[in-house]
Amino acid sequence: MMTTFLYDHELRDFTSVQDKELNELFQEVREKFDNKYLIHERVFTTKKWLRKPISKTVYTLYNLLNKAGEVQVINFASDDSQYSMNYYVPKSYIMTYFYGVLTGIKYRIK
Repeated sequence: MMTTFLYDHELRDFTSVQDKELNELFQEVREKFDNKYLIHERVFTTKKWLRKPISKTVYTLYNLLNKAGEVQVINFASDDSQYSMNYYVPKSYIMTYFYGVLTGIKYRIK
């Protein structure tokens, strides 16, 4: 896993996303894990001449390691990618990860 540092404004900005369904799940996970998860939402737009622009939203998931802003970038392994570092991922990857985290907490508490 790769680590990096985020600026204070990034630590504040990466606490919510525009997608309502993902944001609800994200806030639930943040609540259960003392706000240690952060998401960076990016929208890439491809423009081609005489065609409508195509927008694609991808997310990067971070795990906050300390109050100094050091974060771990969560890497998602994917069979359909040629790269070993897959941190720009669609919403479904993030939601699956969060459901897995919440399920683990549920069974750990029992």
